[in-house]
Amino acid sequence: IRLIELFAGYGSQYLALKYLGANVEHYKICEWAVKSIQAYNDLHIQNYCDYSKCLCDKLVLDALMIYGVSVNYNEPATREQLKKQDFRNIYNNIIATNNLVNIQRAKGKDFKIVENQTAKVDKYAFVDMDKDGTEELVIYTTSDYGAYVILHYENNKVYGYMIGVRSLENLKTDGSFMGSSGANSNEYSRMTFNKNSYSIKTEAVYDGTDKIYKINNEKVSEKEIKEYVENWNKKENVSWSK
Repeated sequence: IRLIELFAGYGSQYLALKYLGANVEHYKICEWAVKSIQAYNDLHIQNYCDYSKCLCDKLVLDALMIYGVSVNYNEPATREQLKKQDFRNIYNNIIATNNLVNIQRAKGKDFKIVENQTAKVDKYAFVDMDKDGTEELVIYTTSDYGAYVILHYENNKVYGYMIGVRSLENLKTDGSFMGSSGANSNEYSRMTFNKNSYSIKTEAVYDGTDKIYKINNEKVSEKEIKEYVENWNKKENVSWSK
């Protein structure tokens, strides 16, 4: 059973099917209440990836306003209400639970109900992303608007993670990469893995718009960050296969 839950709450339908021993797969939900979305993730998915990592606060808030989440179960939250919440966590929970949020805006095509759906592999590369001595398989696919899929081997199991195109640019052979949240705003990072989740460790920040320059979380001058970026750009890019 591929389960779509409308008015999902904390996932009582999913819970009931699991109690019955059904072969059920979480697929998508519609739920606007932020506490219920958190509960759904905690109870069923337990995916705590930071999908907002490469987005500025404004973009995260803009996305939540479009989603139409509610903090009081009765009406869509205002921007000011969201600023008082852990709005990045709300955003991450929405992505983690495959949540369309607003049932009034959801259309049939949004559920992407396609049997035997396959993803097209446009290119791939092997690179040790977390420097543990074992290479990850990084796949770029243009299916579903484009994304990177990273396959990580740990304790005789293969774990898969999906990351947006702008969050993983210019991948280097040493596993470092660039994330971009704007034409003049970039972060230079590495990735670590822990079974069902991954973490992005930002090593440098170059934000020419707001004049924020950091290396290893320490503020530096514009000259220093430009030297860092220049040296980083000289690193060898991964060799992609098709």
